[in-house]
Amino acid sequence: MINFDLFNKTYDSNGNMITDEVNRNRDIEYDHRNLIKQITHKEIIFEDSLLYASYYYYDEAGNRIRKKVYKYIGIQTRDSVETPDIESIGDSPSAWLLINDEVYSRDLSGKEVALYVNGNLMQNNIWGLGNEGYITSSGALNFYLKDHLGSVRAVIDENNSVISSQDYDAWGYIMQGREYHSDGSVYKFTGKERDPESEYDFAVVGVFKKFA
Repeated sequence: MINFDLFNKTYDSNGNMITDEVNRNRDIEYDHRNLIKQITHKEIIFEDSLLYASYYYYDEAGNRIRKKVYKYIGIQTRDSVETPDIESIGDSPSAWLLINDEVYSRDLSGKEVALYVNGNLMQNNIWGLGNEGYITSSGALNFYLKDHLGSVRAVIDENNSVISSQDYDAWGYIMQGREYHSDGSVYKFTGKERDPESEYDFAVVGVFKKFA
């Protein structure tokens, strides 16, 4: 496999990005459909850093059905840690702690109808012409306000009160100082799911990898 560099990113011979220094992602691996199956993300907090390893599972149609995120709690220097394969990550509980386990329930058409987090129902999606909102685990109704690209700009409840909102730059990043409780929606730019563990947008049959 031939790797090449472009703007602090490296790619394999299929054009898949395998390291991304801009978003601090590395050890990116893909399955036979060029779908990301694992990724390591380094989060900087002041002068310290945290290391996360994420693993993704798909159905036969390429729809994501599960995501597991582990936090590194070992004693080795984080920059020297290699990402375990998906089959062996659970064999090192003293080094990796499971912090997030998401399961996506889909209908026959592949639409994501429910999201479970760590075994608990997080939301049921409301579908019309598109994904129009969601019902929380407590039964509250929330609705999306979208722009011409389908990007979720705000979430309102059934009383028209704003729950969350955000503005985006041309690359899909949330603009600093122009967001309000942005984590109120898992869907962001162009209506795609934003993965906070990588800062990429999941796009049903692939991933939008930001180039900014």
